[in-house]
Amino acid sequence: MKRFAAICLMLVPHMAAAFDVSLPDGAEPLAAYTVDDGQYHLPTGVFSQAAVPFETIAGRVVQRTWRVAGFSDRVTAIARSLEEQLVVEGYEIVLSCEADVCGGFDFRFGVDVLPPPDMYVDLADFRFVAAQREGVDGLEAVGVMVSRTALAAMVQVSEAIPAEQEALDLVPAPEPRALPPLDGEGAGDLALTPLVQTLQARGKAVLSGLTFQTGASGLGEGPVAMLEALAAWLRGDTERRVMLVGHTDSEGDLERNIALSQERAQAVVSALVQEYGVAPEQVSARGIGFLAPRTSNATEDGRKANRRVEVVVLP
Repeated sequence: MKRFAAICLMLVPHMAAAFDVSLPDGAEPLAAYTVDDGQYHLPTGVFSQAAVPFETIAGRVVQRTWRVAGFSDRVTAIARSLEEQLVVEGYEIVLSCEADVCGGFDFRFGVDVLPPPDMYVDLADFRFVAAQREGVDGLEAVGVMVSRTALAAMVQVSEAIPAEQEALDLVPAPEPRALPPLDGEGAGDLALTPLVQTLQARGKAVLSGLTFQTGASGLGEGPVAMLEALAAWLRGDTERRVMLVGHTDSEGDLERNIALSQERAQAVVSALVQEYGVAPEQVSARGIGFLAPRTSNATEDGRKANRRVEVVVLP
């Protein structure tokens, strides 16, 4: 194995990190972001009861990613090394798990991971480590995600460092900027659409405007603004790949609901291909039934909110 060597933080103004990360020689920095007055949700357990438990740490949030070429088969070794480094630096490990134990798909999309191309996560092969320690200004937290592509290991380190809050100088808020219509002047400026903004920031989004009745998989008649925006974004770059993930309410047994959610996701895929001109190889479908509700199924409004399709950006 190549020796482990320190990797310097990318040159971003005012960025500071508490955890001195060491990775194999040749590790390539991809992204480095900081929010001076932010929040980090540190996972404290595996996916359970439809959620990932977490503790919120407020302060300076720093997120960094690297690509380690030639180490696609060393995900576990890199994760263990980083875990050891955290222990040496005085952190307490509060969670250390691999893909299946963490919760697979549900865990990955329940934690804060930068979207491609800054970070790629193989849903069947990743390791996550969460750690914390008592710092000068309060609790410090670190979350480490290690995964891979076919040719490289991928590493993301997220840190939250408490900072003293400064009083805000408030001024009247400016009027919101109106978004251009999708089919009119300025429709090509996809960066302005809320859907694209959400996909770029979080790597997934709920497709609003789709309606499904209990027990039914048919998609209502279009056009649907969200599907138009998603299709335009996919047609703009044929290398983009997404998965449409179907969800149901809790009425009925799990097996039937998984099948139903798969049918709903596939209905959206079919619409994107047949009605909106998206290439078939850019979209796929998956159903997970009622395993990841947005809200309680105790009311009709809650069940309606849980009957949905989400779009997830793939590596």
